[in-house]
Amino acid sequence: IVGYLLIYASGMWVKSYYLFALGIVWNGFFGATTALAQVFFGRVFEGAERDLWVGSVIMMFLLGGTVGGLIVMPFVLNPENGENYFNSIWLAIGLTVFMWFMVTIFVVEPEDTKKEEAPDPSSTPKMATRILWIAIIASGLDHAGDEGTRMCRGTIMSVLFPEWSTIAMQNLLLMALIGVAMLSMVTVLNTKRIFGLPMLAVLGTAATFATQVVLSLDGITVGPYIAIWHGGKLFGFLSTLSCNFIIQEVAPKELLGYWNGRAAAIGQACEAIAPLIFATIYDAVGNRRGSEMLYATAIVSFFSVLAYTPLLKLMPKPK
Repeated sequence: IVGYLLIYASGMWVKSYYLFALGIVWNGFFGATTALAQVFFGRVFEGAERDLWVGSVIMMFLLGGTVGGLIVMPFVLNPENGENYFNSIWLAIGLTVFMWFMVTIFVVEPEDTKKEEAPDPSSTPKMATRILWIAIIASGLDHAGDEGTRMCRGTIMSVLFPEWSTIAMQNLLLMALIGVAMLSMVTVLNTKRIFGLPMLAVLGTAATFATQVVLSLDGITVGPYIAIWHGGKLFGFLSTLSCNFIIQEVAPKELLGYWNGRAAAIGQACEAIAPLIFATIYDAVGNRRGSEMLYATAIVSFFSVLAYTPLLKLMPKPK
């Protein structure tokens, strides 16, 4: 809530970009609720039931920004200068307060953790530690490389196809992304026992790499551009989902918070640094299609493919 108030003050009263940035950082610092929810369900449930609930948390994380975009869009575009954007902060504050009451009233701490001493991270088996660090580093590279597809959907698409920047078109794209994310989750839950999580992670990062390479080519019209982007996200989500499930399966239950926290920290750090680098490349080169920038992000995504590859041998075979 403090972060939201800082953001509101930055736009409505102080008119300060730096205060706005401080509010974003503040919210990010105290906003690790997704990792906490995954740990909670990982401690309470086992097997397929755990995967269902953890998968639902990840789904809400992936779709939260999309649904939020649908809610905020009328504030941003009416009037067109975005004067009412910061008024949407009050909606965010209200939802946060409501969910605080819901969690406080209905969520009960698991019995086996109430008097539990702090676990020792060194108690993680050596092979499990190796697998977890490989997955976390590969996921961080995946987060960084995915900046290319995010810029394709945002900056580049608005420049190449400005007719798709209207609120009606943006809503269509957001709804399509919701469908893609749900289909990706169903795919992972139904195929991870067949192909294994490492294979799905490799497939996801390879899809991100291929999507960036293809979208860097000249001459792609709006229809194929949108289809290729959504196809890439359909498979690209597999790596994000697979990494979270790998942590749930490999990390000791009493250390889920430790390993989820490190995965979230590295992933968010990579997401924060990547735009500073790749947006600078995009601006410096001046190519509207962003081919050079996409080559750079594709290289990072390729490194992510290579980073996930050792897990194909290290992870236990699906039963």
